[in-house]
Amino acid sequence: MKKIWVLVIALLMNSQIVFAENNLFGDGSGVFVDLEDEKSIKKNNLLNDDWWISATLKDLQYEIKHRANVRAKSSIGLTPLMYAAKYSRNPEMFAALIKAGVDVNATDEEGLTALMLATSNNPAVVQTLIEAGADVNAEDEALGTVLMHAALDNNPAVVQTLIDAGADVNAKDEDGRTALMLAVKYNFSAVVQVLIEAGAKK
Repeated sequence: MKKIWVLVIALLMNSQIVFAENNLFGDGSGVFVDLEDEKSIKKNNLLNDDWWISATLKDLQYEIKHRANVRAKSSIGLTPLMYAAKYSRNPEMFAALIKAGVDVNATDEEGLTALMLATSNNPAVVQTLIEAGADVNAEDEALGTVLMHAALDNNPAVVQTLIDAGADVNAKDEDGRTALMLAVKYNFSAVVQVLIEAGAKK
């Protein structure tokens, strides 16, 4: 009987080891990928500002290949896609994250999305997010709609890209402001022109 119990325990221990080996980060740290585990989050390079500053497409592909958690969030709710929006201007990096299963409409604690962070970026990046299903009419607590973010970034090309994708040019924030009002306030003339041509009301 004792021999049977020893065998059962050995099998259980072996299964736990196999499970652990199949859930390691690529750095061999032995840490489980767990959204609730702060240590695990810190081990995820995709949630690391310093890593993103110098990251290349090959670096990102390596992390994804070695099972970095692309759906993880930082302590303030930022996702790998949001970090990409902050630091990368390469559409291929966004495409790689999207292919790996990142949630394009995930938000932080204030409703900020990756698309909002990308409005200071180039139109190709914004288009990549839109084609992946990013909500062009999403709204956060700080600056309002995605279009308002683009207007405040003084990025007429991205404003046009958002409009072409169906962004509401007359949407208002909690204070009743529109993207046009914000563009006029800061004298962003090129943005003002794009908005008016798209039917924005004065």
